[in-house]
Amino acid sequence: MITPADGTDINDNTVTVTGQTTPGAVISINDQADIADSNGNFSIPISLSAGPNTVDVLSTDENGNQNEVLLMVNGVSG
Repeated sequence: MITPADGTDINDNTVTVTGQTTPGAVISINDQADIADSNGNFSIPISLSAGPNTVDVLSTDENGNQNEVLLMVNGVSG
């Protein structure tokens, strides 16, 4: 499961995308990257602009296997 959910309205200029994948996998979200912890958890803050924002979450494990999830979240000015 990845948060925020697809279609969520975000009342801020950043959102932290969290989820779980293969432990040690490289996680790339838009222009940010990190490595999942030993339980596969990840948490990466990304910037948002007003209106629709595409969130491209790509997980690559040590064998090169990839899993990709595309979400749309809406940046709402406060």
